[in-house]
Amino acid sequence: MMRQTLTLFALSLGAVFALPLSASAHEMFLKPAQFELAPGAKTTIALFNGTIDKSENPISRDRMTSVMVVGAGGSSAPDPAQWRDDKATSYLDLTVGGPGSYVVGVSTAPRIIELSADNFEEYLLHDGIEDTLKARQAANVPRTPVKERYSKHVKTIVQVGGAQTDDYARPLGFPAEILLGKNPAAVKVGDTPRLPGADQGPAHGGPAGLRQLRRLQGLGARRSDATGCPPAHRRNRQGRLPGHPARALVHHPDQHAARDR
Repeated sequence: MMRQTLTLFALSLGAVFALPLSASAHEMFLKPAQFELAPGAKTTIALFNGTIDKSENPISRDRMTSVMVVGAGGSSAPDPAQWRDDKATSYLDLTVGGPGSYVVGVSTAPRIIELSADNFEEYLLHDGIEDTLKARQAANVPRTPVKERYSKHVKTIVQVGGAQTDDYARPLGFPAEILLGKNPAAVKVGDTPRLPGADQGPAHGGPAGLRQLRRLQGLGARRSDATGCPPAHRRNRQGRLPGHPARALVHHPDQHAARDR
């Protein structure tokens, strides 16, 4: 029996731009207790798995394939003992170093879920993955269940002291990640920051890397440009460093090729 397997990377860059986004359940976000810290300060970063407002469950350590902290010109992997959980959320306790713009990231191992054909196509339509939906309809594939292989890769940025450094833009080596073109601490009201795309992101003309940008009022569905970048957007008057997340969905290049027998 043939089944289509779709591999997805769910990306989140939490609390960098204040965008009026909505989030469906089972998305992942990093939420710092403070976005501006003094050098050497202690802080806590919450890992939400659910929505930006409510976490539904903690994430076990064996599911975290990589946890990285980059800042002050260096990088480190926190000790697992720095994590703690309650019934709904995981927390990372950190002590930051010298001044600079820090990025903290978590990457999870892939998991596989199975969806009915109807539920899968509803999911594609809801999330704006229209190229895959159109290809599936054109191929007239059998109405058999579909396996989705997904993993989550999330990042957040905090500013330590007054020195703005380029550490915020350093790749963490995740399978897919959002790379910013400008330090969010330097973005002012009225600026138009641009996301230069996502590592391992969609090809030219593919669905825009920031899937939830299509949900912005009046924006509609958007596609990446000739460089593979999502469309630029203007920071509104309420925009500030603490805010809602920008989220991206990146497609694996072999999403139509896998089969189960």
